[in-house]
Amino acid sequence: AAVYEQVQAAYDAYNVLTYEQQAQINGADIFDDLFAVFNSATNALATINNVSYLDEDCDQQTANNVTVVESTTTSWGEGWYVVSTSVSISSRITVTGEVHLILADGNTLTASAGITVAQGNSLTIYCQQGGTGTLNAGGTSTPGNYAGIGGKWNIASPTTPGTGGTITINGGNVTAQGGTYGAGIGGGNAGAVGSVTINGGTVTAIGGAGSTGIGGGYGGGGGTITINGGTVTATANSGNSSSQNCAGIGGGWSGNGGTITINGGTVTATGSGTGAGIGRGSSSNVVAVGSCSITGDAVVFATGGDS
Repeated sequence: AAVYEQVQAAYDAYNVLTYEQQAQINGADIFDDLFAVFNSATNALATINNVSYLDEDCDQQTANNVTVVESTTTSWGEGWYVVSTSVSISSRITVTGEVHLILADGNTLTASAGITVAQGNSLTIYCQQGGTGTLNAGGTSTPGNYAGIGGKWNIASPTTPGTGGTITINGGNVTAQGGTYGAGIGGGNAGAVGSVTINGGTVTAIGGAGSTGIGGGYGGGGGTITINGGTVTATANSGNSSSQNCAGIGGGWSGNGGTITINGGTVTATGSGTGAGIGRGSSSNVVAVGSCSITGDAVVFATGGDS
């Protein structure tokens, strides 16, 4: 956008010159042609081709037919998307089908109401070579019962849990904060995580009241969580009640631990109440511990709640 504005300003200044003055500018015809091509390209940025990204193995790939994310792009259907300029979206984003998001270097997507990835849908996030693309999802504007990235509680069907879908982060700087009763990344109210895989990047996940950083929402289990690399910080949130026991990674309030595998990276997980740093969301024997496997060169700091 900044480059476009600079070219536009130069072209406007060129247009106020007389024909004689324009003729004295070396390369004037080239300038005209360049601006025409540039203008037509920016007016057709619905989709672009040859967008580079790093896959889960940090190998560079390219994607075609990639939709450029704009402030009004709130319904993400099947396909590829790129944050090619910094943009803010105030409404909740909904992912349907299999969605791939590229965080282009130097740009930030601020999705202040978070991103819904419900059960049966998937979101995979990629960075580019520099790894400087950023996604900030959720925060104080995240609706109650919704994860920062993941499931949502269906108010029309309150007995239906807000289970999350399949979420994969391959790189970039990703911060997600859940609303009240929603995980940072994972389940909404009463929902399990679904599946979360982190292969790289810097990931910070903060639960809403009664929920995990990464895992289940309020009352939701841990589901399947795999961390293969990156720097991951997951913090549970007890809200205003020390009795809302949640794991940093795993189960929400009184949620089971799920299946957690850490093969690499640096992981810091902090629980709340009697919740584990990694595991179940309560010290009660009624709640299943689940399983946690730590292998390879992973560096893990796990701290349970203080109750």
